[in-house]
Amino acid sequence: MKKSLMLVLLALSLSAAAASASPGEWIGGVQGGVHIPSSDYGDRAKAGWVGGALLDYMLSDMVAVGAQVDFNSTKAKDEYVNAVNVLIAPDHVDDIKLTILNYGVHGNLYFMREGIVRPYVAATVGAYTSKIKTSGGTASGSTDNRTVMGFGGGVGIKFQSPGNPVGFGIEGTYQKVGEAFIKGGIDADFINVVGKVTFSFSDKSQAH
Repeated sequence: MKKSLMLVLLALSLSAAAASASPGEWIGGVQGGVHIPSSDYGDRAKAGWVGGALLDYMLSDMVAVGAQVDFNSTKAKDEYVNAVNVLIAPDHVDDIKLTILNYGVHGNLYFMREGIVRPYVAATVGAYTSKIKTSGGTASGSTDNRTVMGFGGGVGIKFQSPGNPVGFGIEGTYQKVGEAFIKGGIDADFINVVGKVTFSFSDKSQAH
C-alpha cells in the first residue's frame, strides 16, 4: 500500500513537471472576450467585444515576454447618441460605433514554476488607435484614426495538461489609454476579460 502511494505521488510529480514551460519555448495563440469601458469612457459606451492574437517567448520557466494585437469594438449608449443629436440638430445619427486597435508588448510573471494550473500577473504597454464611426441619419461618417500610448496590468490563469502543446487560459486586464478618439477628449480606460487558446513549440536552438 505504501509503495503504491509513493508511485502515485511520483507520477503526479512527473506530470506537474511535464506541464511546465521551458526557457526558449515559444507560445502562440488567439484570445477573445468582453470589452468593458470604464470611467468617462464607460459613461458613454456600452460593453463590447475584443479579439486578438499573441506570441510569447519564455525567458525562464516563470517569466514570459511577448507581443499582442487586439481589436476592441463597442457602441455608444443610447443617451449619448441622443445628446449628440441635440448638438448637431437638425442633422442626426442613428448609431455611433467606437473601435480601438491595440498593438503592444507584454510580460507575464508566473507564481509557480510548473503545474497544470498556473496563475500569473501581467503588464502591458503599447499603442492604441481609435476610431469613431457614425451610421444612419444625415450625419453618417467617420473620424480620422487617432493613436495614443497606453499601459495596463492584470491577472490570469493558464491551464495546460502534461505533454499537450495546446493550452487554455483566462485573463483580466485594466488598460489606461489617454485622450483617445478626439484630441483633448476623454481617456478611454477599459477592462478586458478574455479566454485564450495557445499552442507551445520549442526553440530547437535551446534544446539540450
